[in-house]
Amino acid sequence: MTFPRMISAAIPLAALISATAAFAEPLGRSLEGELGLSATWTGGDRVDDLYGDFSAKLTWQGVRAELGAFGVVGRKHETYVSLGYVGTSGLQVEAGAPRPAFDDFAQSGLYHVLPRKLLDRSGQSRSALTQGTLEQADFLPVGVAVTAPHGAGHYALSLHDVPGQDLRVLGAGWAEDLPGAHLDLALEVTSKGEGNAKIVYAQDLQGVTVSLGGYVMAANGAGSAVELAAGFDAAPKVHLFGFYRAEFGSAENSGGMLAEFDLAPEIALDVSAVAMGDDLTLGTMLARRF
Repeated sequence: MTFPRMISAAIPLAALISATAAFAEPLGRSLEGELGLSATWTGGDRVDDLYGDFSAKLTWQGVRAELGAFGVVGRKHETYVSLGYVGTSGLQVEAGAPRPAFDDFAQSGLYHVLPRKLLDRSGQSRSALTQGTLEQADFLPVGVAVTAPHGAGHYALSLHDVPGQDLRVLGAGWAEDLPGAHLDLALEVTSKGEGNAKIVYAQDLQGVTVSLGGYVMAANGAGSAVELAAGFDAAPKVHLFGFYRAEFGSAENSGGMLAEFDLAPEIALDVSAVAMGDDLTLGTMLARRF
């Protein structure tokens, strides 16, 4: 399914979700993630996009239909479509083209600062399935996924096959809230004997959240890296965040900063800058976050 067609399908689904507000008890509906108008400048060149990373869900008597996307309209994107079951304990089982478990955990600093740029560097932190979908034609993963709460966190498992590519990918992730801290872990192995792994530990230090991450992305051919990040509320409606990523190998180190301004409930303006080697990219995004 192409991104424009996904958008065309999402519009009536979103309308259906809104129309069923009065019948929320038998029919649950939710929209999670973000949609935004993005503009980036690199070396004097400007690129405008409609960016999205979201999931629209309809649930009726434990049966859930989900439609989601990660990427930009008309360019790089990944589409998720699944049908599954949600138990009263929070257990969710999906089949179709669900989101890879690896992508739900240990997000990189670049994802937070300038997600549009991440689409060009997906191999540094995203699933091998996501990298393949964004960079190759006729790369359409299908499979199953399981998500469930556990203690003060949750875990996820997924297994995908890519028809015509002789590739299967097993992914797993775990997130846990700790006293004043948060831990994310994710692992992924492919049928070619390669793997990816990442971990991010975040600690709250008197209002400043400092995180340290490690990435080993062998299956993506992206090498290894460590990442240091920090974020804090500079004012009641202003959040600042920055990161520095040190690569091991031939890849260039990178760093970036974000200023997020809350304009209204669920509406924010992001202003960001990312440096990768000698390249500097500036970005803005007016986003609706659900």
